Amino acid sequence: MTMKTVKKIVSTAAFALLVLVASNTTAQNQTRETFIPFLIDINLTDTEVNLTCNDGCAWKTLSFNSTNGNNQWIDASGLTQKNTLSSIDKKLSPFRISFKKVDDKLVLKSTQGAAWKEVPLNADARFTMQINEFGFIQ
Repeated sequence: MTMKTVKKIVSTAAFALLVLVASNTTAQNQTRETFIPFLIDINLTDTEVNLTCNDGCAWKTLSFNSTNGNNQWIDASGLTQKNTLSSIDKKLSPFRISFKKVDDKLVLKSTQGAAWKEVPLNADARFTMQINEFGFIQ
């Protein structure tokens, strides 16, 4: 094998390695989702859900009834409906969360803007819980 052939093989292998690394990095960046932070305190009473947003929202406090079977949707703009898109400031988190009481559980479902999809809470809890884009904070 001549020196010219060896150089050609090495440069081809180096180019192939560079292409492989670049395509792998691009694929990782396309599948990794970036979440804008939000932080919400949740306080439950027998009949109400009281929320306080500490970060990522245009609102500070929200309250709504927690009767069995009813869904209540929230986003960074406040109370909303399932199929209603609020015009959200780009600096705010684009989360959409529904709250639904089912028997002794309050089920939170995220349809966008959070890493979690569903989190059940004990509806009898009488202490402040916090939730963010990654789930509940203990």
